[in-house]
Amino acid sequence: MREHPRCEVPAWLAAKNRNWPVAGVLAALATTTRISGLFLAAAITAECVLARDDRRGRRRWRSLPWCAVPAVPATAYTVYLHANTGDWTAWKHAQERGWHRDFHTPAEAFRNTWRNAFDHLQTTGYAWEFQLELAATAFGVLLLFFLLLRRRWPEAVYIGLNLPSPRERT
Repeated sequence: MREHPRCEVPAWLAAKNRNWPVAGVLAALATTTRISGLFLAAAITAECVLARDDRRGRRRWRSLPWCAVPAVPATAYTVYLHANTGDWTAWKHAQERGWHRDFHTPAEAFRNTWRNAFDHLQTTGYAWEFQLELAATAFGVLLLFFLLLRRRWPEAVYIGLNLPSPRERT
């Protein structure tokens, strides 16, 4: 399945410019192909909640429903899968059966990634990929702390939600 052409950055820029309808629709397009579009939606929601949209510094809560638009594709797909399989968690079960992927705690995912990176379980090329994942995760943790210190809440939401996703392969 082809991804939509990079909707994430335009969605984020629309949110920073307080254009909530455009941000919501573009984030929904991002969500149609990748579940991480919901992480973007959470960050956009944080941006919307924290935004002061008028000259007096008041918040406009009527913009908030646009932040729910990105949940529509994921919800529609879940309903579609349930209608065809009778299983509300069909997506998760397909991941388990087809790709041998299962949900793990962040600690388990870290241990699995570490083992695949350094315990000679993989060929050199694959071990290098796992080592890069560990480096990217370390960078993400540092970036998250930096964003929290700078009180960049929406950005911290996005990075924080993306962090606990090292490979689950064992």
